[in-house]
Amino acid sequence: MLRTGNNVVLRQARLMSRASSTSTTAAAGSSARTYQYFDEFEVKQGVAVIRLNGPGKMNTISQGMQKEAEAIFRERVLPNKDIKAVVFLSSKPDNFIAGADIDMIKAFENKQDIKALTMKGHSFFEELKKTKLPMVAGINGVALGGGLEWALYCDYRVATTSKKTALGLPEVKLGLLPGMGGTYHLPKLVGYATAMDMMLTGKNIKPDKAKKMGLVDLVVDPVVLEDVCIRQALGLVDGSVKVGKRKRDWINYFLEETPLSSVMFKKARETVDKQSGGHYPAPYGILDVLQQNMGKSKREHLEAEAKKFCDLAETRESEALIGIFHGMNAVKKHDYGVPKQPVKKVAVLGAGLMGSGIAQVSVDQGKYTVLLKDKDGPSVSRGEKAIVAAAAMDVGTKQGKTAIFVKDVPGFFVNRCLAPFMSEVTALVTEGVNLETLDKSLRKFGMPVGPITLSDEVGIDVSNHVGKFMSSADLGVRMHGGDASLMAKMVEKGWLGRKAGKGFYLYPKDAKKGAKKQLNPEMVSMLQEYLRTEKGITGESKLSVEDIQWRAISRFVNEAAFSLQDGIIRGPADGDIGAVFGIGFPPFLGGPFRMLDIQGVQGFVDRMYRYRDAKGEQFEPAQILKDHAKANKKFHA
Repeated sequence: MLRTGNNVVLRQARLMSRASSTSTTAAAGSSARTYQYFDEFEVKQGVAVIRLNGPGKMNTISQGMQKEAEAIFRERVLPNKDIKAVVFLSSKPDNFIAGADIDMIKAFENKQDIKALTMKGHSFFEELKKTKLPMVAGINGVALGGGLEWALYCDYRVATTSKKTALGLPEVKLGLLPGMGGTYHLPKLVGYATAMDMMLTGKNIKPDKAKKMGLVDLVVDPVVLEDVCIRQALGLVDGSVKVGKRKRDWINYFLEETPLSSVMFKKARETVDKQSGGHYPAPYGILDVLQQNMGKSKREHLEAEAKKFCDLAETRESEALIGIFHGMNAVKKHDYGVPKQPVKKVAVLGAGLMGSGIAQVSVDQGKYTVLLKDKDGPSVSRGEKAIVAAAAMDVGTKQGKTAIFVKDVPGFFVNRCLAPFMSEVTALVTEGVNLETLDKSLRKFGMPVGPITLSDEVGIDVSNHVGKFMSSADLGVRMHGGDASLMAKMVEKGWLGRKAGKGFYLYPKDAKKGAKKQLNPEMVSMLQEYLRTEKGITGESKLSVEDIQWRAISRFVNEAAFSLQDGIIRGPADGDIGAVFGIGFPPFLGGPFRMLDIQGVQGFVDRMYRYRDAKGEQFEPAQILKDHAKANKKFHA
């Protein structure tokens, strides 16, 4: 099926033969190959058909791939005067090019050296463009990062209707920016506003939307992709196919061609400020490159892009985010095998905030039949089924989740680490730290919500119950230092948080969207009376924001270290992924263990000792932290 706008043309010729020849080519290519990253070179109707097929499951751009591509063109394409055009395809079933090889970046000890490699790639593509050979990219599956940038260097792009086809520039999620011309080519194709949205969010674009926005020229059925690409390439040669020109409306014209562009970038920066809290350098780097190079030559723009890429690659934030990327892949590996029989039904015990969310993704993502039970319903015994680790991993994956393995202990991992954290929050409250200051301080650190707001959202009764349970569990002195009496009194008064309309904050039913939350005056009055009579405190604490942040965060990180030391989690990667995706530990820090590696274990241990001496043994660092500090050892190799 070939789609051109709203027109649909059925293509039946040679569909079966194409499917047959594709499988034959793949089989033949697996025996003796000339290239490591490409299948055998072919010329069809005067069109060079170059199929990417690297050694891994996914095609990725590496120095080896770059060298082979250059060799193919210099040895096979350029000397052949019968070649009129070039088509790039992938022999992989679900990806064109998934991006650059992340390990290639790590291999550069001096990240500034990456610029020379990048500029060499640009020079090669520019040399090809000078030949006037039309280049067409046939995209079946993902074309991400450098993969999309490869396609952007082509004159024409054809994407397939495959559910796995998606285009995007996700480098920002790794603390980087598009480094192979994406900041130059994409705005010219789809406009600055759309390009900024793609690059700042890193989101994927599906084929139909890509066609509407001008990112691709055609959307076709996968089985006719090669035929269509060859035909369109020949059309570019004889002029029967024209390269699409972007049509700008008057708004985009003024935003891009007049001083009003500064307004567009100002708004974009305000959005980045609000969403990132200033913790992520990459979005600002993207905006800098785009704004500072508007109207400059292509070479100047590409030079600036490559330089900024190198600068970002040197940041701690990029190191942390790349660590999360590797950690997500690492935690998926296990030796539990596959389930003996496929899981068809999932029982969820508890229909609260967490339980209902699990049930929802089980239906939407996993396509399971879900049995949702709560204590107020019939007996839950039917839902209490034994489930093996392999089945759990399989279910988690189908739910669209990243699963980690933990021992069956109180709090498992995330809540086990959160319990001492929240205990310290209550300690800070009873020392007179302003509640709003507490929330703001932890948000400034990078947490998605402050701990006071978190308690209201979860429910004061739930938070109070969990605190009591964990205090009587196996953590011992690590749960000391807090004071839960305030929460207990709030439960007595029915101030249970958002669900009750009031907790630490007020939640009026008629509140306007985006309106600032107000503290519950009754709770504030009770707190002030408690501080005055029980603690002798009549004013707000003068504790620094840094100490507020680290007294709470250090308790979380220390418990994560105990979890690793006691074998509750398999390794630091599991701990990092669990913390980042389970509770929102700041991604730009990479998780508790990546953060320790980057910032230094010794400094953290020294801070814990200072807090221990001032506040008590609940701050005694885990032995594994002391050992790593003494040996100057990192948790991640």
